[in-house]
Amino acid sequence: NLQVVKLEKPPLPGAGMGRLVTLDDPVSLSDLLSRVKQHLGLNHVRLAMGEGRTVEGSTVRSVALCAGSGASVLKGVAADVYLTGEMSHHDVLDAVAMGTSVISSIQ
Repeated sequence: NLQVVKLEKPPLPGAGMGRLVTLDDPVSLSDLLSRVKQHLGLNHVRLAMGEGRTVEGSTVRSVALCAGSGASVLKGVAADVYLTGEMSHHDVLDAVAMGTSVISSIQ
């Protein structure tokens, strides 16, 4: 079950703006894509699949997210998926090479 809660202030002092979410019930990458698009009200998002991953066959257990350009916040974070507003081409390639899929909401 995935619940999105609006935060008025950072929940933990000094925690920064990125988040690492571990899902109680893993979902397919396809299901995560559908949920992200629905929640953001978008018809399309950009997807770069991690090395060895597939849309239907990959299970997502963890998502690292950051609003805006997330490369500096997410770089090196171990997660199945990075969810961010935008990320440079080379940062996406680095994530993909490490097996992390990248979902970007930039149009």
